Amino acid sequence: MRTDHSEPESASKTTAEKDASRELRNHPEAFAEETTTAGIVARMVDLYPGWENRRILWHSAMAAIARKTGQ
Repeated sequence: MRTDHSEPESASKTTAEKDASRELRNHPEAFAEETTTAGIVARMVDLYPGWENRRILWHSAMAAIARKTGQ
């Protein structure tokens, strides 16, 4: 598992999206209590302050909220 959560130039967005989704699954408490995308992102940034591609994290969090609310 990567510890710096950076997205090298050669990495595909698919890989970055998978990393973000995996981290959300690894920390279900980070979004179980949250009801907004911003809340999930804030918690994940607290857990991984070096995460460089926050846009991918935002999209993964948004998808998690949509799944959670059944949208």
